[in-house]
Amino acid sequence: MAIKRPRNLLALVAALCSLLLLQAQPAFAVTYQKYKHFASGFYLFSTVPSGSTTGVVSKQNIGNPVINFEWYKVARGSYFNIVNHGTGQCLDSNANKRVYTNPCGATNTYQQWSISYSHGVYDEYKNRATGLCLDGSGTTISVYTNPCATGNTYQWWDAA
Repeated sequence: MAIKRPRNLLALVAALCSLLLLQAQPAFAVTYQKYKHFASGFYLFSTVPSGSTTGVVSKQNIGNPVINFEWYKVARGSYFNIVNHGTGQCLDSNANKRVYTNPCGATNTYQQWSISYSHGVYDEYKNRATGLCLDGSGTTISVYTNPCATGNTYQWWDAA
């Protein structure tokens, strides 16, 4: 009888450990997207410089590390955060039209976006706090925000 109890105890511990490991897995599948800029053909990219907490956002051709080109959305009511897979930070903006990434804050409206207009596969992304749309130059790697204009192809992004 004394021998069976440790086996039963070990089986119970093993079962509990398995249950805990299963619960540690995400309860949903994350869809990673690359945001292609219509006017330049470049992709939205982010990296966090060493010693900084604020990430740099630019447009570039796909390169390495690929995960820095991948983003996913986290719903915030009728808005969403756009989170970089490589940095784990949220796309952020300010009233000075700057775009960057920062650690995500669930209530930070400068990190909340909505789709203001769709043009087939291309969408315009509007910042909740500033009311400005994600924008980029056609010839440089710069990313910034500007007043939304439905015909402005510099504000068109394909999340594929």
